[in-house]
Amino acid sequence: MLYRDRMLTCPRCEATLQRRAATESWLCRGCGGVAVEISELIRILARFAPDLVPHGGVRGLETRALAATAPALRCAACNQPMTPVELHGVRLERCYQDQLVWFDETQLDVVIDAAIADHEARKGWGRRLRDLLFAN
Repeated sequence: MLYRDRMLTCPRCEATLQRRAATESWLCRGCGGVAVEISELIRILARFAPDLVPHGGVRGLETRALAATAPALRCAACNQPMTPVELHGVRLERCYQDQLVWFDETQLDVVIDAAIADHEARKGWGRRLRDLLFAN
């Protein structure tokens, strides 16, 4: 995708985003937000809650579209309005054209924590007990 070779701009504060080394994510040093490419988001979720990773790959990631309650944020790559979506109960902005998801400062941590909690809740009582008894 062409945006990987361009400077991206924060949709919140319009600062230049800094690409993180070896990942498809861009951090805003101004407001603390981060733009994450959807396949990178799936890799992050796979690390923390592997059974929550969609079988359909990128296309299988379930984000529920929400009604816009405020003016839409503009995509950091294409500057088009992003779609408000929900992932693990967290309201985010997603650009379906560039496959980017925008997380405000703490939202990525909240999504990861929710994914881990969901992962734990799906375990049976026997597996949870085994994990507690044999944890390192």
